[in-house]
Amino acid sequence: MSMAPFAPELFDAPILNPAVGGFGKPFPYISPSTYKFAPTAMDLGNLVPNHRGQSQEQALASVINRACGRADRFCFGADPAAKGASLCATLSVESTTTMVKSGEIRLVCDYKPIIGLMGLAVGTYPGDLCNVGSAAANFITFGRKVIYVPAWVVSPSYPGSPAPFLRLGVGGALYVVWSYINGYPHTYLTEAATAGESTVTVQASGPNDSVYGVFPGTQLDIVDDTNRETITVASSYIGGLTLPTTTPLLYNHSVPDAPDFVSVTAIPADVEQALIFMTTHLIKSRGDASMVLDELIEPRASREETGASGSDLFDALELLNPFRAMTKIKN
Repeated sequence: MSMAPFAPELFDAPILNPAVGGFGKPFPYISPSTYKFAPTAMDLGNLVPNHRGQSQEQALASVINRACGRADRFCFGADPAAKGASLCATLSVESTTTMVKSGEIRLVCDYKPIIGLMGLAVGTYPGDLCNVGSAAANFITFGRKVIYVPAWVVSPSYPGSPAPFLRLGVGGALYVVWSYINGYPHTYLTEAATAGESTVTVQASGPNDSVYGVFPGTQLDIVDDTNRETITVASSYIGGLTLPTTTPLLYNHSVPDAPDFVSVTAIPADVEQALIFMTTHLIKSRGDASMVLDELIEPRASREETGASGSDLFDALELLNPFRAMTKIKN
């Protein structure tokens, strides 16, 4: 006699984990043209055998994508959210149950660097969360991976404080949900820019034509081979995809055909170089693992000279090591 496995009754609506969701798909850290401009001495004309032109460009872009994924896994480990951990600026949402310690609430973030806190809510459990207002947010401070919230801003004596804290008392447990922008601003040109102009138009990295992590004063590199230059976002910027610059552009910048692009980015130079090393390693590894079919005999592995593929990987990981921020393991 067989019995059906037990299944609990379904909720009227699912209880969603605040930390899970897509909050900005990161762009590759480097473009195919950036890789080709680097002095790698790699032959990129036969990544796809017996193909030319666009197929080779797409193959290189695919290898770069895999290299970026490998770099992110090295930097962040297992990702507790579905958004995908990335050094690119994205919006993260996290939740935790914590205690008030030394007069403050300490929110340990999974990712760094922390650019800004976008929202904060506290309660005794998920069903009674109340938002912390903008006035209280002015007293919040930041560490490298920790956001410090003074406990008094959610106390009953503070005007507009969240009601649940009234029932907790000092030292009581709080359920906290917060959203924040982390990482380095990273996007790409969508319209040609002309020397002497004072604006650039870029691709959205967030909802509603937003560019995560870009604010007045943000410095960004336009990565365009010999025409590379640094711009500073002007104080007149209030959002959107057109970034005003404090000084006119030095060079002309055109928009290449996909999958190539011209980065407008704050990704550190060490990360860019690490991705060049990582991409080189993956290209060489493809050669290491190739199979050659000899007529009428068993397939044999062909190990080619790879120019120290392992050295490229070592150099990449050494450059990425300072950016590691292993995410919290949630049991």
